[in-house]
Amino acid sequence: MAKVTDISEKALMSISEVMAYLSIGRNMTLRLLQDAPFTVRIGRRVFAHREGLDAWLRQGGNCRNQK
Repeated sequence: MAKVTDISEKALMSISEVMAYLSIGRNMTLRLLQDAPFTVRIGRRVFAHREGLDAWLRQGGNCRNQK
């Protein structure tokens, strides 16, 4: 059985974890991660670097691709 890890202990967050962390939907999460500086791609999988996401939020969270 897989060990459940608290989000604050993880370096990379999955799309579903980012959705829960930011309280936003899947489409907005995917749009956000499309060109964000904290996005990490491993093969076809997409993750968010948690510390990078937190730093981005502290700076105001502006992203060019959001309308």
